[in-house]
Amino acid sequence: MPSVLPLGDPAPADGILPPQVLDGVDSRKFGLYVHIPFCAVRCGYCDFNTYTATELGGGASQDAYASTAISEVEFAVRAMEASGLPQRPLSTVFFGGGTPTLLPAEDLARILTAAVGHWGLEAGAEVTTEANPDSVTPESLQLLADAGFTRISFGMQSAVPHVLKVLDRTHTPSRVPWWSNGRATPALP
Repeated sequence: MPSVLPLGDPAPADGILPPQVLDGVDSRKFGLYVHIPFCAVRCGYCDFNTYTATELGGGASQDAYASTAISEVEFAVRAMEASGLPQRPLSTVFFGGGTPTLLPAEDLARILTAAVGHWGLEAGAEVTTEANPDSVTPESLQLLADAGFTRISFGMQSAVPHVLKVLDRTHTPSRVPWWSNGRATPALP
């Protein structure tokens, strides 16, 4: 059966959000999800909106993606202001995908900096990015920590090599680093 979009209101052409969005806004937390659709390999089990570079062809550029995402943050700021939503800080930020860490850590930091620059960030807010064990280095993890990321969600799926192969995963169990005291450390053998 082909996928079907859920029923809902169409996006308003003027970018102004419907009035019901304001209902209870002061009692709700404000979070941001940033979707990074890029994957090194398209895993057979995945149902997310993701693409490998060959699937996208010339349709999207990893090099331009951070600037495009920042433009979307700026559009959201304008739409929220025009809709009368009160300014409030982010309570959580989540970079998902795909594999966000296929973009350079500097690009992820730029997107986060833009969002926090517009909205602010609550004290103690969790800032997460998904990552694959083979899409990070100790240096890139440190750059992410320095930029304000507080959590890395590793897509390990299994510690059994033959299961990883069946799942189309490109890493080995020994490639999974662990995070301690804000520093990436290679996994124990």
